[in-house]
Amino acid sequence: MVEARYEPPTAWFSSRSSSVQGADPEEYAYAYLVTSPRVFNYKFSPASFWYLYSVDRKLKAMIAEVNNTFDERRLYFLPFNMNQPGETIREKNDDCSPHSSRANDPGRIFKHCWSKDFHVSPFASRKGGYTLLAQDPLRWSPSDSVRGGGSTVVDIEATLSSSKNRKKLIARLWSTTEPLDPALMSYLDQTRFICSWWWVGLMTFPRILFEALSLSFRRKLHIWYRPEVKPTTIGRTATTEEIILSSIFHKYLEHLIYHVQTPVTIQYTPAGPMSQQWTFHSFPNFKDTVNSKSPAPTSTEAPDPVSPVTAPTYEFHVLTPAFYSRLASFYSLKDALASEMLAPEAEENRTVYAASKKEELYHILLEAEAKAEALAPPHACTPAASKEKVGSLRRYHIWINPASLLDQLGWTLVKRLRRPPERGMYPAPGLPRLRATTQTQAKSPQAEPKASSSPSSPPPETTAFQISSPNAPSHPLDSFVQRTCNPSSQSAYRRAVLRLFLARHLAQGSVRLLRFYLIVVNLCFGVMGVWVAGRMKVESER
Repeated sequence: MVEARYEPPTAWFSSRSSSVQGADPEEYAYAYLVTSPRVFNYKFSPASFWYLYSVDRKLKAMIAEVNNTFDERRLYFLPFNMNQPGETIREKNDDCSPHSSRANDPGRIFKHCWSKDFHVSPFASRKGGYTLLAQDPLRWSPSDSVRGGGSTVVDIEATLSSSKNRKKLIARLWSTTEPLDPALMSYLDQTRFICSWWWVGLMTFPRILFEALSLSFRRKLHIWYRPEVKPTTIGRTATTEEIILSSIFHKYLEHLIYHVQTPVTIQYTPAGPMSQQWTFHSFPNFKDTVNSKSPAPTSTEAPDPVSPVTAPTYEFHVLTPAFYSRLASFYSLKDALASEMLAPEAEENRTVYAASKKEELYHILLEAEAKAEALAPPHACTPAASKEKVGSLRRYHIWINPASLLDQLGWTLVKRLRRPPERGMYPAPGLPRLRATTQTQAKSPQAEPKASSSPSSPPPETTAFQISSPNAPSHPLDSFVQRTCNPSSQSAYRRAVLRLFLARHLAQGSVRLLRFYLIVVNLCFGVMGVWVAGRMKVESER
């Protein structure tokens, strides 16, 4: 389906990802969209193509919007290159060199080549590149038709190449009939059209699954484990639990930066397509920034505060909402940052992007956590803390109050069910049986001499990250919530974390599947209650 519509350029660009940064929104007044329609409020389009036109309706750029089955999205901004001659799709040459293209009208045929950095298929790695060849739908002519007949208004061809510049897949999308204008169609024509095409959008995802199973079991193709997204990619939609944890982590990060001993600026970007970037500044007192061994300043004037411009800037960009659920699963902040931000085994496993200063940011946050814990008063959710604050009467009150009993039970369950998440396995094979085989081979005695044959070689990076003990002090988020949040926020946080932990233990990590289990259990109890009530009624009548 083809949709042409106009949106204010500034609003249109602001609703897209960072892929369009650097472009002037005022240059593109019109957008012509080629995508799949939304049916019954459901839409899944593996690829959508935006034609961006100027005020005089000249094609200036395109955006290839690619979606995968993991609810992740990548927008490739492709500016029009006037120095690159065009060519017809029938006489194409996939080499992007201008010398290899045949002379043609450069305003009617759009061509662009770019590198791939988004995981789409489990049968292809994230390396390689794309070649897009598209016909301008507003300037089409019968001679450009691929299949003949002069009705090919939309004609798009995408070629996927490997990192060795070998063609792996060629996909083509073209129109076969004249365009339809809904404003000129009767109600009967619209009804016929919807009845003929309503099932196409709904069957896209099942078709993808069927073909994937066929390639996996019949063709025995190699499966690539899904890497985490890059900063240029839009991560999946956050769940209800991850939204709650995201708001808590936002406050906790601001709390940590308040206790940073040196002047720093941290730019925090939460996960999500419409996330707003937050900038936090730490301005410690002069006594905290001066070395104790250095002589005191002779001037009696107060020192000038360090401006945010001169303070070092660090970026903390959460790439996917999975970071928040994984953060709540680790025993400590140190484990979470080491695994999710540093990820010593592979960059593709990181859920936090911190540019080139991630090690410095790692130590800054850990030092701030240590100072915050040292200065924070004990919270009132433990008997020992209550005794220190108001005596032993308050301690007995906690254990007698039913609400406090439920709170204590909830926090105890959170601590008992907490388990560190599985380490990222990229680039190991994606199938569980293949991953198990790979891990067995890595731990086999034959592999040990290779690791120990060169004593000068550094130890494996996987040993540099050690998980803390389950008996470690309280989780930093748990302690922060207990000290600073009101009872309703504490309850919401506790329920969200418990749902995540129970889903990991009982439902393969899926909260939706856990809710389905609960619905089935409730139905079973309801049916059983009706049956018991019926039996009791029959017995009473006898």
